[in-house]
Amino acid sequence: MTKSIYSIIILIFCIVTINHSVFGQSGNIKNDVFWNTVDGKPIYSQGGGIFKFADPTTGVKKYYWYGVHYQEAESYRNDPSVTSTKKCTFESVTCYSSVDLVNWTSEGDVLTKEEVNKQGKTWVGRLGVAFIKELNKYALIVQHGNKVMFAVSDSPTEQFTTHQEISMEAIIGTSNTGDQTVFTDDVTGKSYLIYSYGRGRNKIYVSEIGVKNGKVDLLDC
Repeated sequence: MTKSIYSIIILIFCIVTINHSVFGQSGNIKNDVFWNTVDGKPIYSQGGGIFKFADPTTGVKKYYWYGVHYQEAESYRNDPSVTSTKKCTFESVTCYSSVDLVNWTSEGDVLTKEEVNKQGKTWVGRLGVAFIKELNKYALIVQHGNKVMFAVSDSPTEQFTTHQEISMEAIIGTSNTGDQTVFTDDVTGKSYLIYSYGRGRNKIYVSEIGVKNGKVDLLDC
């Protein structure tokens, strides 16, 4: 593991939750407003992050913003003065692409609730995406109830399908993580799951994402 990972952990946790927002000025990022796509549709992308991959068609590097669309986000956007008392109702994992971090194009839902519910209907959130060279696939790592779910796709914008779920019990003593995101080292190309302890979030862990027994998994780090 390179030292650059440690220097960026704090930054990653600062930006891991990017709520639904929209650019207000062309060419400038404007905070504290709701964001829309270039065609004026709302951006719903809670608890995710922005990752850089090559466009599957052109090969040009682009930013891909993944996050969760919760049903309650729609009513909150319509009236932010009202805080919903309902639980977060998972609708999908969304994907948006951009070349400038300002103007975003919707790539649609890349992980649907129908696909997720095959593993059981429960809370879904806090995710990241990495390219797994050994399998030539993209892996989406997301909290699913009290476990961590891996889903895979052939492209950063195609449908992800559930791959496997793991319990974190043997690694950190709790079955799920507290908060989590994904970091890829530009020098080595290796990707890591960066996460906190499942209760209290008073500890931070780093695990390499790789292939174990033919499946995307966490490796000893």
